[in-house]
Amino acid sequence: DLYNNLHMCDAYLRLVVAIVSANAVFCKPALTALWKRLLKLHDKTEFLFDEEEKQTDEPPTTPTRSNTLAITADNNNMTPVTTPNEEQRRWTACAQRLQAAIGTILRAVPTALSELGRIIKSTVPFRRASKEELLWFFEQGWTLLENLDSSSICSNTLS
Repeated sequence: DLYNNLHMCDAYLRLVVAIVSANAVFCKPALTALWKRLLKLHDKTEFLFDEEEKQTDEPPTTPTRSNTLAITADNNNMTPVTTPNEEQRRWTACAQRLQAAIGTILRAVPTALSELGRIIKSTVPFRRASKEELLWFFEQGWTLLENLDSSSICSNTLS
């Protein structure tokens, strides 16, 4: 049950935001960790089956990425096997929570925006990276910019 709900993820992100809000010294390491974790989710939020597996309703017989990501049921049936759609939804929810935590830090700490700019600049993927990786990087950066309230950033940087 702990794996299926995201209460631990929420509590951890609230703790990180509280630590950064209490002491701005932790802003750069926290933003770096959150941004890098967000970038590592690019392969986990894609659809998890190939084209031929999408057409059949049967579970795949060969190990796929969905099988390696899901927790499989043991002999004692402690945790159930998750379906690919549930797995994709879980990773998308994690990405949204990471985006929200970064946005909260940017609103709480006046110098966080300049720090995030340097962090993003240092983590730009190499131009020969896969198309999906490049697309994920720019989608996350764009989503982060869209979610920010420009008036709160302007008021934070001017004060």
